[in-house]
Amino acid sequence: MFRVILAAFVLLLVLPQAEAQRGGRSAPKRPKSKSSKKQTDFKDRLWYGAGGTLGFAGNNGFNQFTIGLLPQVGYKFNEWLSAGPRLGATYTGIKGETEQGRRDRVNLWDFDASLFARGRIAMFYIQPEVGIQSQNQAFVNRFGQIVTEGAPDFKPSTGRENQTVLLIGAGYNGSVGGIGSDIGIFYNLFDDVDALSSPISLRVMLTFNY
Repeated sequence: MFRVILAAFVLLLVLPQAEAQRGGRSAPKRPKSKSSKKQTDFKDRLWYGAGGTLGFAGNNGFNQFTIGLLPQVGYKFNEWLSAGPRLGATYTGIKGETEQGRRDRVNLWDFDASLFARGRIAMFYIQPEVGIQSQNQAFVNRFGQIVTEGAPDFKPSTGRENQTVLLIGAGYNGSVGGIGSDIGIFYNLFDDVDALSSPISLRVMLTFNY
């Protein structure tokens, strides 16, 4: 009797597997949970952009090198409206003669942080943006020499300017998903006459999944 029960138990284990192999079918997959569907939907709605700056300049022993990266991420609420954050950091290195007649180096960092909303109309868009710009600058006298602080170190004199910006811009992006190029022109409505930066800026960047 025990052998019959054991044989029946083994058959119950083996037959379903053999049937699945003979039919070439695997066990059905479990449906995705609602939370995993929401996560996938959220990722699909994100688009990414990144712009940068790279520059060299020099004359009469005065050299300047600039490099920066400005990424942004947008969330698509629908086909035409998206919003998200934009961050940026730019480094500028300056080498030149100081007021004391010796050469020195100045390391400057600029930072950007803002929130944007973008409305897409076919291949064009309009984009208001509010944020903060923090600009670091060195000072040069009328002889082209780097201004320094007092004794005993005579370090290069630098300053920092922070300002709130309200930008309004328009541009073009011809991509629909995938990798595309983006170009836009922006104007700062909060421009201060004493600010060092221009109220008009041009942006060129690459986008993905826009």
